[in-house]
Amino acid sequence: METGVWTTECNDISIACGCREEEGGGGEEEEEIRNCVQDCPNPRATECYDYYLENGVWMEGCEEVMTDCGCYDFGTELDCYKQALNYIRKHLTFEPNNACAVLAYVQDNFKCYTPEIVRPETPIIFPHLDLPSPIEGGNNDLPDRDDYDEDQRKPIWWYHTDHLGSSTYLTDNFGRPSHYYETLPFGEMMVEHNQSANNGVGYGNKYKFNGKELDDATGMYYYGARYYDPRISIFVSVDPLAEKYPGWTPYHYVHNNPVNMVDPTGMEAEWIPGTDGKAIDYKRNEDGIVEFSKNTPDDLKDVMSEMVKSEKGDEVY
Repeated sequence: METGVWTTECNDISIACGCREEEGGGGEEEEEIRNCVQDCPNPRATECYDYYLENGVWMEGCEEVMTDCGCYDFGTELDCYKQALNYIRKHLTFEPNNACAVLAYVQDNFKCYTPEIVRPETPIIFPHLDLPSPIEGGNNDLPDRDDYDEDQRKPIWWYHTDHLGSSTYLTDNFGRPSHYYETLPFGEMMVEHNQSANNGVGYGNKYKFNGKELDDATGMYYYGARYYDPRISIFVSVDPLAEKYPGWTPYHYVHNNPVNMVDPTGMEAEWIPGTDGKAIDYKRNEDGIVEFSKNTPDDLKDVMSEMVKSEKGDEVY
């Protein structure tokens, strides 16, 4: 590459490796800069750009000239790398296995270091955070140890459920979280934590989705009239009231609306209980707008308004 011209063999290899593009395919930016230089009223623009193409760096004073002409953006983070790659393309011999040597040359001669690179020999020090001072008289001290008297610990567990009656947290008699659950909409367990045994008294909770009892042998929930399999999202036996819903499969679960409906007995779906414990009801006014009963929680009204519609705006069932 001492002549500044690619041999046919090296040209083909460099294009195949993706190190450069075919002639005419990657020179759009250079052509754009060249046209800008030619249109620039400052006569030094052409001299500056020719020097840059030849040496890969800008002559002193050329950055200001090219900036005033609007032909080159020196504010980009990649400017250093553009210069280095231009110099490599014009002056360094292309060898497929000399990547490390080329990188070292670029770093030594062009100082192209990415600030985000973490180097083992120069670890990044975590910056000092200027946090506000603690409020005087406030409780700002973390306890050094758990002050609960384990002798007072009893096998009592409190269930904390969501709007479907499904267990989300269980706490012990001290109020400490001991169990945590997350389920998919149709009840399949996604996340389950049980830390009760860590405190000396273990408890294997069986009441999870909808608060129904989980049968360990089958992995199904007992709903009274029949068993429900959360893995396939259906009941495993026929609905005793199947004739009431001829348009539905007798194995379906809550009309495929598990977010807003429950099936307490395994026989018929019901809207989730409202704020007074009674089932939520709704009707449409003269304008076709869905109006829910007063016991509907405010945070569910928008979601449920969409759930009671089909794509045509009609009721689901």
